[in-house]
Amino acid sequence: MVISFFSGAGGHRYKLFLKGIDFDAPNRQMHNTEIAYIKNRNAAFLDEFYEPFIVESHQLITTHTMATALIKEKLPGHDIIRIFCNLKDSLRRKWEVDLKYNYVGLPLDEQMDGMFQLIKFNIEYYKKFPIDRNADVIIDIEKDDSLFTEVMRKELKIINPEFDFVWDVYKELGPDAPIICIANNEYKI
Repeated sequence: MVISFFSGAGGHRYKLFLKGIDFDAPNRQMHNTEIAYIKNRNAAFLDEFYEPFIVESHQLITTHTMATALIKEKLPGHDIIRIFCNLKDSLRRKWEVDLKYNYVGLPLDEQMDGMFQLIKFNIEYYKKFPIDRNADVIIDIEKDDSLFTEVMRKELKIINPEFDFVWDVYKELGPDAPIICIANNEYKI
């Protein structure tokens, strides 16, 4: 089975949920907490750089690819579970619980550049490999009522004004937006 989800949208939590393993600790990344993670592999982003690996039919595979045809091409013969939520919310969560720690102690403009690169990579990836709703199981975090979606709704409520500013810059100016700099606690382009 393939679990398809945006970065930060809880795909690894859902994998733990399916296995009956504790999944609801708040504000944590889960992909490094699962002992069987290496065995089950993570297909991350399926693209021209993806290297196929042997997958047993009982294994749970996670991927950030949301294009069904590409998943079926690269990982044939598996049912697909697609987790939907707001991309901006999921990337903000990805930044807060995972990537932000790579930037601790760096100036805010370098952190914001990291946010920009995260946003740029994901939006450009989904332009190249468009998102669709064709899956065997669809989970909509905003609409579905389950313990998993309840946990993820809470997780996705993270607030980060700097991230929101960087998102707005990308949306307004695109992938070639000028470097963001900070002066006197004001965000500038």
